[in-house]
Amino acid sequence: VESMPDSGKYNWAVSGPAGANCLVRVSDVDGDPVDTSDAVFSVVEEPAIVVTSPNGGEVWNLGTSKNITWTSVNTSGDVKVELSRDGGTSYETLVETMPDSGSYAWTVAGEASANCLIKISDVAGNLNDISDAIFAIQEQPVLTVTAPNGGETWQIGSEQQITWTSTNTSGQVKIE
Repeated sequence: VESMPDSGKYNWAVSGPAGANCLVRVSDVDGDPVDTSDAVFSVVEEPAIVVTSPNGGEVWNLGTSKNITWTSVNTSGDVKVELSRDGGTSYETLVETMPDSGSYAWTVAGEASANCLIKISDVAGNLNDISDAIFAIQEQPVLTVTAPNGGETWQIGSEQQITWTSTNTSGQVKIE
């Protein structure tokens, strides 16, 4: 502030950039007297957690290993990882407390659902983030050839029907 009444206080809306070696200097507008903080202080980024995966639209298969990931700034150092299978109405705890490493390797388990969300919370407070949109957990894709399945004799030049059953596939198949 270039000039303000000498009230002995100023409410500063702390702004960046962040730094660990900050000082404040207060002086009379004519330059004398002047005083500076006795020691350095820090200006830090506002605490934040942001879920990065799954963040909406993913389809994760039961039994597979997936990384739940997030970014964070100035957390307490420990987080809680939770999963909702009902679009955020309720959450189940996957990890009660773990170091805020930005990643948790999870073997996808439990019930399948098309309405899943991940929530990462700082265990020391109200800071958290939830997936931006729902993702799905589904049974593993399965494809089973039912004919021919052994023992048939198909004559060259004849027309035979190849059959199969499938669950959770992409909707397209390749026959070889």
